[in-house]
Amino acid sequence: MYLTFAAISYLLMFRFIQVPAWRDRRRTLLFLGVSLGLCLGSKLYVPGVTFLLVTGFIAVTLARPAHAGAPAVPSDERFRRVSGAVLMLGGISAVFYLACFLPHFYLGWWGGIPDLLHYYKDVMWYERSVSTATHPYSSPWWSWPLMLRPVAYWQDFKAQGPVATIWGAGNPILWWGVIPAMTITAVRALERPSVTRSFLVIGYLANYVIWIPIGRILFLYHYMPSVYIGYLALAAILADFWQGDCESWEAFAMLLAVVPAFEVGLGHMAVALKFSWLSDQHRAAAGLPFILLLFFAWVPLRPFPKASGRYVCVAFLACALAVFIYFLPIWLGLPIAREGYYARMWLEGPGLRNWI
Repeated sequence: MYLTFAAISYLLMFRFIQVPAWRDRRRTLLFLGVSLGLCLGSKLYVPGVTFLLVTGFIAVTLARPAHAGAPAVPSDERFRRVSGAVLMLGGISAVFYLACFLPHFYLGWWGGIPDLLHYYKDVMWYERSVSTATHPYSSPWWSWPLMLRPVAYWQDFKAQGPVATIWGAGNPILWWGVIPAMTITAVRALERPSVTRSFLVIGYLANYVIWIPIGRILFLYHYMPSVYIGYLALAAILADFWQGDCESWEAFAMLLAVVPAFEVGLGHMAVALKFSWLSDQHRAAAGLPFILLLFFAWVPLRPFPKASGRYVCVAFLACALAVFIYFLPIWLGLPIAREGYYARMWLEGPGLRNWI
């Protein structure tokens, strides 16, 4: 829920930045305050980052000229605009944040604001109490971009016949594609600064680094706020590629994100499905011909940015679509053959590197 309200808040923030009319901006601030308040009432850590991120970018937008060459705004006027927007945003957010807890007061569970503060005290106590706990599906923060240890939310493994599971991980192509996409976005943000690129880089890192000092066990789903922003960056990069905004190193980096799926995925599928016409050595290297074809087809297109970019875009999305269809049964809990389940578990250990 907090991620949904965060996404709505980001959308409204960019609408505020892009619409110059003050009447429309005030209306946008109203709805933005509602979405941020509901976001703050749904979780503890991430909504706070969302609120600071959105408020900070709105304040910076109001504190600087609308565009190059625009008339300078007096400092007292800038201060009035920034403080007014921040106070309006904070006040509306506070109202709807408190509204999330009205059922507690209405039902008599809480008697006032001190009970709300006591609630957060209990949350912090719980965080400390589970600091030494363990869980088979837990994973450290540094492993999340690599998707080494997903969470199985539900499983139905009978002694015989089809099996079913609801597997809590993403599309490997898209998930691993976030790494080069964010790298490209960060480099472009340094070379060609823009509000969008700065937001993507800062938002991704802010939602990621807050988990580093957390002492208790963590899970892959704690990476969701960051990977969501990473997907936005990935979509923006591929859109730029389609328009011809594509350097050779960028195209090469995006193609590299597909390599693990071919190398690990196809090889694992060949082993798990027991292709009898392949030797064990050939099954393990089943993805190599596809990798070579992927890059050899791209090399002649390197001097032509638009053709190169469109090739990478089509190849990446085609692989992502194929993997989406392939993994769909274990995302939805559909019954599949046992061999099919293990064919989708591309990493089987030992240690942290385990999808089962």
